[in-house]
Amino acid sequence: MFRRIVQYLFLLPFLTYGQELVIREDLKILALGDSYTIGQSVLTKKRWPNQLADSLENKGYNVLDLKNIATTGWTTGNLLDAIDREELSDDFNLVGLLIGVNNQFQGRSLDEYEIEFEELLKKAIEHADFDKSKVFVLSIPDYHYTPFGEFYGSPDVSISDQIDLFNGVNKEITEYYEVTYIDITDISRRGLDEPELVASDGLHPSGEMYSLWVERILEAAVFEKADEPEPVLGLDARNYIPIFPNPTKDIIQLNQDVELPIEVKLFTLHGSQLFSATTLGGRIDIGHLPTGTYILEYRNSHETFRKLVIKE
Repeated sequence: MFRRIVQYLFLLPFLTYGQELVIREDLKILALGDSYTIGQSVLTKKRWPNQLADSLENKGYNVLDLKNIATTGWTTGNLLDAIDREELSDDFNLVGLLIGVNNQFQGRSLDEYEIEFEELLKKAIEHADFDKSKVFVLSIPDYHYTPFGEFYGSPDVSISDQIDLFNGVNKEITEYYEVTYIDITDISRRGLDEPELVASDGLHPSGEMYSLWVERILEAAVFEKADEPEPVLGLDARNYIPIFPNPTKDIIQLNQDVELPIEVKLFTLHGSQLFSATTLGGRIDIGHLPTGTYILEYRNSHETFRKLVIKE
């Protein structure tokens, strides 16, 4: 536990707070895992990362890239080695991690899994530009509820109990890092009663089961689009000037049709004013400010608006 506290404190300055999974525009998706992520025995379009990308495109999001780093049989150690071999950027804005069934299947220890899973989660956060609102973890499915797994093992070794132990570890670590955890194990345990949820190999999930996983991912997400301004309570929406991008690393743009002077003020959440200025064209640079959430106050010729702004 002490080791994890020290590592967590090291990451803390880079992490945003909250456990919401936020879906943003111009998506770059990274999927990390094993056979469940590469979609053994199903068509590429039926894999859960591909179905997730398709679902988001159907919602109007632009998916720029989908990278899948996964291979059947991989343990946490294999996935760590594979990520280290890749030259991954750190600008993915949706990263999913599902790993651990082969650690259990090969009889590897929970202690090893704890150490390596935590390293993988840290790498997932790193490749999401240290923004944990872009990261989610899926629980390990239970292969006991398949024609293959139903008779695998021995009376003294319960596959389901062991899967629960491994999921207990990954859930604890995921919640410790305040990353969204999505439990899909209960869906996998419908495999014997609903054979259409199992692939033709009698072991892995079918495309139908992956669809149920994607539904659960989407249920856990908050959707954000730069071209759809959030409502501003208590103000006349006819005169509302939307801002984008939000969150931002540096520039905030006030969306307006003509270049008119706009008075802007920025405050901390405690109400301390950081600056006041008049902008022509609605361009505001907050790149010099620390990461955090601020209150932007701006007014046009009609009224004053206040909006929370997230500086990444």
